[in-house]
Amino acid sequence: MAEEEGRHGGLQAELAGAKSKLAEAEAALKQLQMQAEHDRNELKEFDARLGSAEADYRQTINHSQLHSYTAMLFRKDPRDVSDGEVKTLEWYLIIIPSIAAALASTLIAITAVRKIESKPESATTIPDEAAAYLFGPLLETIKTEARSTVSEALTGRVKPKPPIGN
Repeated sequence: MAEEEGRHGGLQAELAGAKSKLAEAEAALKQLQMQAEHDRNELKEFDARLGSAEADYRQTINHSQLHSYTAMLFRKDPRDVSDGEVKTLEWYLIIIPSIAAALASTLIAITAVRKIESKPESATTIPDEAAAYLFGPLLETIKTEARSTVSEALTGRVKPKPPIGN
């Protein structure tokens, strides 16, 4: 009997340990179930926001002129147009008007310039009063020097002249 009571006591201790482990496992399971429910709710909320964002994106693309023009250029649906194709259209929309503006500016510059025809200029004339004022003393000095040189040459007496500028 003692042996039976010993076994019975050991089984009860084992049973009590198993019950406590079961209670811990059930508590952990409830916690995990609550976490899973919370995660499911967050996932539903995220899916709803994602669906709303996708609908807004589709609506924005349908109202986008850039996507519409790109779709026409590449013969696609506006929803199927990639960002690279949109950038290609933007590049065309920049480069073609730039080239056209450069050509227009060049044509305007070429046609706006007129050749100025030069008139043959007549010789510059100085009024007699101004010429007499400017060159009178010089002419008188030249005349005086010329007369003295000629008279000295006729008389045969030539005096050495100082160099000009002294």
